[in-house]
Amino acid sequence: RRAHNPEVAGSNPAPATPTAPHHPPTVPTTPHLNPTGHSAPHPTRRAPAATLPIPTGPTSMSHERTSVFDRPRIVFARLPARLPICPPARPPATSIGYFSPLISGLEPRLLGTTRVTAAAPHTTLTIGTRASRLALWQTGRITELIESAQPGVVCRAVRFTTAGDKQLDRPLPEIGGKGVFTQELEDALYDGRIDLAVHSLKDLPTAQPDGLVLGAICERADARDVLVSRERWTLESLPEGARIGTSSPRRRAQLLAARDDLEILPLRGNIDTRVRKALDGDYDAIVVAAAGVERLELTSAIRQHLPFEVMLPAPGQGALAVQCRAADTSVRSLLQSLDDTACRAAVSAERAFLEALGGGCSAPVGAYACAAPSSSEGGRGGTLHLRGIVVAVDGSHAVRVSVEGLRDDAAVLGRNAAQQVLAEGAGALLP
Repeated sequence: RRAHNPEVAGSNPAPATPTAPHHPPTVPTTPHLNPTGHSAPHPTRRAPAATLPIPTGPTSMSHERTSVFDRPRIVFARLPARLPICPPARPPATSIGYFSPLISGLEPRLLGTTRVTAAAPHTTLTIGTRASRLALWQTGRITELIESAQPGVVCRAVRFTTAGDKQLDRPLPEIGGKGVFTQELEDALYDGRIDLAVHSLKDLPTAQPDGLVLGAICERADARDVLVSRERWTLESLPEGARIGTSSPRRRAQLLAARDDLEILPLRGNIDTRVRKALDGDYDAIVVAAAGVERLELTSAIRQHLPFEVMLPAPGQGALAVQCRAADTSVRSLLQSLDDTACRAAVSAERAFLEALGGGCSAPVGAYACAAPSSSEGGRGGTLHLRGIVVAVDGSHAVRVSVEGLRDDAAVLGRNAAQQVLAEGAGALLP
């Protein structure tokens, strides 16, 4: 300013002494990367010259400005033309499984998983299911098992409403028995609209229709029945004359055999509907299968697991069954990895016992088979212990049986047990 202001410098100002150029400090920055990963000037800044010196000694950011537009200069250090970056990851393939909108009514945490799969074309299997929450849970579980065991296979669920789902105001024996929950699904198998059907095994008739088979029996949950109540009652502590909800002749007969003072009232509906009625106080207590309550995570409502000495379950209770066409060899081969041979042997003995008695869902018959305590072998070749019961509908009389035999001969074991109880007069107790 002195050199250019005559009032300060006089008429003969001395020439300015040359000084070293002032450079502002270096501010390290990260260069702007273009989409290819190369270094490129920031779109709002001028690219620095390659020959700009970079100060090596300490400097100060303070400087005098004569205008608000006189900004400090920022020098960018030259960086390599290309920085090593990771290539974008390939998004993982998502198995359709539980994510299918057809079964979106499930609880969120029961929804399916994400898995990286091969790029090979998918094989799609169409699974038929009832529309209840429990049925959808079961179908989702079978979907998970199939897709985990068979990479490249994708399952699609299709909902069906059965006659048993529509007529909730009448007892099952009046509207056709067990087949009322399966007929629509079996028709869809015959027509080729679905490849598989998922069932609670206890809902299936003991005789399979021509051309259909149980391709897999898997994952048996707790086979016991449970007492559900708003109060903290057990079967023993229920007040005299308590109102118990169940429409099962088997449960009714065994409850009355244990407590003849109880009032047994009809109860139909999906498992969550029945539990809600009990908690709302419509009944003093209800009796339902433990497996359904546990699968829907309603266990806080359980007051007691009824022991087998008090109540034997329905044959096949707690087990899941996958039904398919007998001639569909590819699907049957795929389902082999899901089949639990020990569970199949146990439920085969139970269902053979019921079939030999000529009973169905209207028969007051219970049965449960498991590996005998003395048997250490799994799958085939071990020993099976079968317990069975036939009870008068009013609970006044019961015939029990307990037998053991080889798992390989499970069906024979069940038929022999049936002949034993018939020889003791069980036939007179059957409707």
